[in-house]
Amino acid sequence: MKTKLASLVTVCLLAGLAVGVSLTPTRAASADTIADRMYIQKASEVVIWAQPLMNAIAMRDGFEKDGGAGANDLLYFKKPIDWRFQITTPNNTTMYAFAFWKTLEGPMVVEIPPTNPKVDLFGTMMDIWQRPVIDVGGAGFDKGLGGKYLLLPPNYNGPYPKGYFVFPQMTYNGWFALRAIVKDFSPETMAAAETLLKKIRIYPLSKAQNPPAMQHVAADGKLINGVPIFDLALFEQINDLIQVEPAEERDRTAYDMLKYIGIKKGEPFKPTEREKGLLAVAVKEAHEDMMALFTEADPSWRYWPELHWRDIVPFEVVLTEMSWDFPTYTAVTERARFYYGICTSSKQPGAATRYFIGSYDSKGQMLNGSNKYVLHVPPKVPVSQFWSVLAYDTLNSAAFIENMPKPGVSSLDNGLNVNSDGSIDLYFAANPPTGKEANWVPLANGRDFALLFRLYGPQAPLSNKSWKFSDLVQVDSF
Repeated sequence: MKTKLASLVTVCLLAGLAVGVSLTPTRAASADTIADRMYIQKASEVVIWAQPLMNAIAMRDGFEKDGGAGANDLLYFKKPIDWRFQITTPNNTTMYAFAFWKTLEGPMVVEIPPTNPKVDLFGTMMDIWQRPVIDVGGAGFDKGLGGKYLLLPPNYNGPYPKGYFVFPQMTYNGWFALRAIVKDFSPETMAAAETLLKKIRIYPLSKAQNPPAMQHVAADGKLINGVPIFDLALFEQINDLIQVEPAEERDRTAYDMLKYIGIKKGEPFKPTEREKGLLAVAVKEAHEDMMALFTEADPSWRYWPELHWRDIVPFEVVLTEMSWDFPTYTAVTERARFYYGICTSSKQPGAATRYFIGSYDSKGQMLNGSNKYVLHVPPKVPVSQFWSVLAYDTLNSAAFIENMPKPGVSSLDNGLNVNSDGSIDLYFAANPPTGKEANWVPLANGRDFALLFRLYGPQAPLSNKSWKFSDLVQVDSF
């Protein structure tokens, strides 16, 4: 009996420390208090575990509700996006295309068109956990030649015809994020990109002889919310997927936590009013954890040791092909850090693109929109296509900062002020510096932000580090 009581007190203390609540272990501590803290703790861990799911579901549901693109439809853009397209860390220098499908009734066919000299194509087909199935396009499996991809349901043993690139999914829900990569934003190039994207087809293998009409939905100008939610509806979304998707060996511990908070396969999820209150606390705490993780300045993650830029994808994760599954564990926390602010993955990270995140200035202070900063971009950025530096709202799952005239600056922009040595200085502030508007990245007063430095077509001087970036420097004025 004494041993059991001591164990309960220990659990109560540890749970309190984990969520920042002061709990004094006393003999008067009630079982209800301990149960509440355990419930909150497990629910918070469920949120962290489910980050990749939340991210994908938010886009799927937002694209249908706000964009009008449902299952097997293509949501795409005719021109660069702006702040109204709210997903995690989007890019305004490529023409996006998204689609979601289900293999519950059998294999699905995705036709990828060949690229051309004007427009390249790159992206990844993924399962709902955002584990990459295969990269497609110029730097992908088909090398820009296009082809018909056949995506199989989990554990599928049925027949399928020849003539397809065949890949199994580990979940019934699947999707892709593709990018039409352009050399400029001229009307001719934009039209070529749209023509390419509208050649994409998605349909069930069972209807391959007479494919149904494909709906290509242009999303330009629409206010689309595809940002993960952090409220009670999150647990409903998780429950919906748990009921459909196969349970995996790697998630046995997570399923125990799900069971503890009332989410069980084959049973309805009906939290009591008391449990809803605890879930609300848990999701708030998990959101705070995610924001801290995403911006964490761990020196071991720095790409250039003397600078504050971090490689968005750790090298050891690249070796797992973005599954985050290592021989003895699944990196749930680091996976959550990534998918709090990143909306897609790649089978071969770094092959076509390279991303670096910056959340701190040269003195190690977190970036905030109330300040002014200068970023020096050295000459000869090692890319074969383009580079960009874009700002994101870390309080809102790293979406574009709302109501900004532009999200950042890229080498494709017209009218950039270039220094005599080929370097470029960028200016970050709520208001533009006079005469340097082209080099200005607008910020929101009082809002923390993070930057992504993107390199499309990264070249050797980046990988061997013979080329080096620079940190943001806070200044009093421009």
